[in-house]
Amino acid sequence: MRGWPGGSSSDPALERRKALLSQLSKEINAMSSHHDWIIEVTAQHDALKPFAPENGQPLRFKIGDAVIYTNDAGLQFRRRVTGFYQPAGPSGLYARGARYLLNSSSPWMPVSESSLRPDESS
Repeated sequence: MRGWPGGSSSDPALERRKALLSQLSKEINAMSSHHDWIIEVTAQHDALKPFAPENGQPLRFKIGDAVIYTNDAGLQFRRRVTGFYQPAGPSGLYARGARYLLNSSSPWMPVSESSLRPDESS
């Protein structure tokens, strides 16, 4: 095959690469927008119900609880729960487990229960 050093149409490695590229192309075209991603993630959430409270378990924290929030970089912050995230429409954040609003520099950005632990020092 021209353009691929050492490649020929009977090269199994080349055929695997072409098949992988074809599959990736189909996946990219199938989910062409953030909106499509939200719909897919929300559908998975609705089918599996992996998080409280829709899985029948209570939320671990209540409004006013002192918590330690650990962000994606591993930094920890002492915060308080100020509310619960309850979106009006489909939300990728909610579908991924974000339930809590905190007193932070981004009070509108919900965080997941797995990123919180009780702050015993308060």
